[in-house]
Order: sequence, then structure tokens, then C-alpha cells
Amino acid sequence: MKKRLNAAENGLPDDQDCSELLNVVASCRGALTGLLPELLEGHVLTVIKAHLK
Repeated sequence: MKKRLNAAENGLPDDQDCSELLNVVASCRGALTGLLPELLEGHVLTVIKAHLK
């Protein structure tokens, strides 16, 4: 994902179609959307659960 984010940050060469950049951004968004529930679950299971003890 780091390579995809770097590609999105650097933009596109003048001769490349902008649809490629849109695909990169959509791919990164999908990966981050999938990661969010896992991060929240880990937070609930560790931090919040520890505070309830």
C-alpha cells in the first residue's frame, strides 16, 4: 500500500491517463476501509477491555 500511496502523492506523468491515478486512490481507500474495523476491534479488545477490569 505504501507504493500505491507514493504513486498517488507523486501524481502522474504527463503522458499517463488520469484513470490510473483514480484506480490507485480507490485501491488505497479500499485497503484503509478494510483496515479500520480491525484497528477498532484491537482497540476494544486491549485498551477498553483493560479499563473495564
